[in-house]
Amino acid sequence: MKPKELAISEVTSCITPGQMDEAMKVAEMFADMDAVHTAQREVLMDHHSEKDSNSVDALLRMKKTTDAYDTFFLYEISSAAFSTQQRQDYVFKTSHECCEVAIEADIDGPANPLQEENIYVDGKHGRVERFISLAMWIRHQALNKLIRLCSMEVRSESTENLVKFHELFSQACAEVKGVSGYKINPRAFMCDASGAMQRAVEEF
Repeated sequence: MKPKELAISEVTSCITPGQMDEAMKVAEMFADMDAVHTAQREVLMDHHSEKDSNSVDALLRMKKTTDAYDTFFLYEISSAAFSTQQRQDYVFKTSHECCEVAIEADIDGPANPLQEENIYVDGKHGRVERFISLAMWIRHQALNKLIRLCSMEVRSESTENLVKFHELFSQACAEVKGVSGYKINPRAFMCDASGAMQRAVEEF
């Protein structure tokens, strides 16, 4: 088992009702803080692997646990299982700290090194069965590495889903900032040449 897989496995075993503090202690034993946050976010989709990996009930149980620590870990879950009104299946994840980083990168905010960085947007196939994992990244100069700001599991890499991805992260950042309607405003968004990705950035 690779170190990252071991860390995820150990953290997962602790994330049950009443054991969130223990999960945090275990996570800190394995990696520095940005790696810990990555493991925390990834474990949300890996928890209850195989038997419950695509179970909405399992995600809702997980959300009850993680909300006690950070309500942004499993920020929003949408599924047709909830209501026929919901057309999109997705799970959006971030953290309070990651929202703060994105707010610091706002080019109209107080001067700081993060304003020199772009936000990178990409999509990865195969991490979660039958879903595509969207993610936003930024280079953190103090850590000298890319950190993942947020992620979202979706059925397809469509313009609609990509716009929703941007909107949800801005919504989360607006809650952290305390400013209704706030939108993330980095120096630039960097993405691949796919039409859906570029249209989403333009629409957002």
